[in-house]
Amino acid sequence: MSNPEENRLDEILRRVKALEQDAAALRQDDITLKQNLHLCNEQVFTNALYLETILGILQGSGAAKSATLTFVDSKGNKLMPASIVVGQTATAVYTEWSGPSGTGTALPDAGPVTFASSDPTNAPVDPNTGIVTGVGPTTAMITGTDATPINGVTFSASDTVTVSAVTPPPPPPVAAQSATLVLTANPLASKRVR
Repeated sequence: MSNPEENRLDEILRRVKALEQDAAALRQDDITLKQNLHLCNEQVFTNALYLETILGILQGSGAAKSATLTFVDSKGNKLMPASIVVGQTATAVYTEWSGPSGTGTALPDAGPVTFASSDPTNAPVDPNTGIVTGVGPTTAMITGTDATPINGVTFSASDTVTVSAVTPPPPPPVAAQSATLVLTANPLASKRVR
């Protein structure tokens, strides 16, 4: 072989070697791209789950479907039926639920709850705490309303409380003020027996 032919052959071998190195690098790049694509797909899937959760919350999934109102006494005991006497108090408890008609799981209120009474004269209710005070005999409807709409719906719940007059205690027994004693003489007692 002549020198120019050797040079040409060396050049071809160098180019083949360079192409082999480029092919190996491309294979490595392909592996890296596939790994990155897999990671991107995982991230897209995770972001889709987050987005689905956020959309569910915004569209009402997990949002309240109903609300109830009950009463408890000063010790936290449920009052069923809700009945107090003049001078006593009861607390209205408003609860939002994940299911219809007070079923499912109790949820936090969407916003502040305010309370109102159908008879604010005889059964006034504190609008913020829900404490009902018996002032006079009545049967009043107490309503709790969540100020924050959920999917355009404002939730409220009501229940009745009966306020009874205080029954006065019975009068104490009357003690005798005077007494009359009648004595009768016994005729036999005046004769002496011997």
